[in-house]
Parts: sequence; C-alpha cells; structure tokens
Amino acid sequence: MNRDGSVKRVIAAPLTPAQRREARDREVQRQQDELAQRLQRARDRNLLLTFEDEAALESMRARSMADIDEEIHAARLRILSYDKELKSAQADAEAWLSQNRTQSLPFSRQQRITEAANAILAENALIEERKAERSRIEARFESDRTRLRELLGHQADRSGNRATN
Repeated sequence: MNRDGSVKRVIAAPLTPAQRREARDREVQRQQDELAQRLQRARDRNLLLTFEDEAALESMRARSMADIDEEIHAARLRILSYDKELKSAQADAEAWLSQNRTQSLPFSRQQRITEAANAILAENALIEERKAERSRIEARFESDRTRLRELLGHQADRSGNRATN
C-alpha cells in the first residue's frame, strides 16, 4: 500500500501444489492446442498448394489406389506360383515316402515344402498390410477432400467478397 492508503499492487497468494499442477496442465494443453493449430494451417496450406481442385485430389487418390492394387495383384500372382511349388513339393515328398516307407523325409524335401508354405504366408501378410494401407489412404483422402472443399469454399467466399467490395 502507498503511504496514503491506496493500493500500490496486489500480491497474489502462493499457489497450492494442486493449483500449480492445474496451471501446468492448462499450459501444456494450450501449447498442444497451439501446435495442433499450426499443424492444421500447414496442412491446409499444403492442400491448397498441391491440389487446385477436387479433381486433382481425386486423380492423386486414384493413382495411389492403383499402385496398391497393382502390388496386391502381383502378390496374388506370386501366391499362385508358390502354391504350385508347394503342391509340387508335397507330391514329390509323397512319392519319395511311398518308395521309402521305412525312412523319414529328407531335410531338403521338408525344407522345400516349408519354404513354399512360408512364402505363401509372407505374401498373404503383405496383401493384408497393403489392404490396411489402402484403407488408411482412403480415409486420409476422404479427410483431405472434405477439408479441401471447406478451404476452396472459403477462398471462393473471400474472392466473391472482394469483388463486391
């Protein structure tokens, strides 16, 4: 207080530990929100720079999907080839076992069957991975399409307002 009794400044009471935690949490949340806004602005700017309209976005989506579909098709063709190899190896093993009933199947013949089966499993895993990637890309492009519509609509509004002003 001043000498005349007026308030010079107000000193706040020290914060309790709970209040300090809350303040820290609010600050962290504010920083996260600010980062999210900056990332969204950068993403919006990138969308506008990359795609002039929805048709350009759709073209990019179609190319991305075609690449993935091509990979899936190639993997399915490899599976057919590995399946033929597996059947051939199994037939060879059965023929060898029918001629050598008292002996166990040689390691090289067992390995041939195992390698073909593992190759099929690997290709199936690749196909599932590419299908999941396809779903992620579809979701991203759908999100981008929605946002691009919003951004292009805002730009049209702004340019229309400028023309009338």
